[in-house]
Amino acid sequence: MKHFLKFFSALLFATALLMGCASNKPKLLTFEYLPSDFQSMYNEKGANIYVINNDNEMQEVLKELQMQPINEVDYSFFYQNNSLVLIYGGMQRTTGYKVDLQSVTLTKGKLQVLAELHTPGEGCLMGDMITYPVQLIAIEKIAGKDVSLDMPVVAKPCR
Repeated sequence: MKHFLKFFSALLFATALLMGCASNKPKLLTFEYLPSDFQSMYNEKGANIYVINNDNEMQEVLKELQMQPINEVDYSFFYQNNSLVLIYGGMQRTTGYKVDLQSVTLTKGKLQVLAELHTPGEGCLMGDMITYPVQLIAIEKIAGKDVSLDMPVVAKPCR
C-alpha cells in the first residue's frame, strides 16, 4: 500500500508538472473577422491594439481613437464567449492602406498579434485622403489586457 501511495503521489506530481509546462507553450488562437465600419474625426495616434470585453470598453476605445461607427453594429452577442481585438493601423495620408492579420497567439497569459500594414507601393496612384486602417476580430475570451502587436509595414505592388 505504501508503494502504491508513493507511486500515485509521484504520478500526480509529474502530471501537475507537465500541465504547468504545457500552459507555457504558445497557443495559436482561431479568430473570426467582424465588420469594422468606423470613421474617424481626425486623430494622429499611431498603430495600436485594443482588447475589448464589453460595450463600455468598445465605447472607450472608439472615444480614445475619436472614431465612430458608420453603421451601428451590435457586438453584445460576441462579448458572451469572446474578446474582441481591434488592430489599429494609425492615421495614413492616402488611400490604399490595409491591416492584414497574420496570427494571434496566447503565451503565458499574454496575447501576441502579428499583422502587416500593407501600404501602396511606390508609384501607385492613390487618393489624397486621410484614412485609418482597422481590423476587428473575435477570439476566445481572455481575462487580461497584456497584449503585444508586431506590425511591420509591407509595400503592396500596384496592379
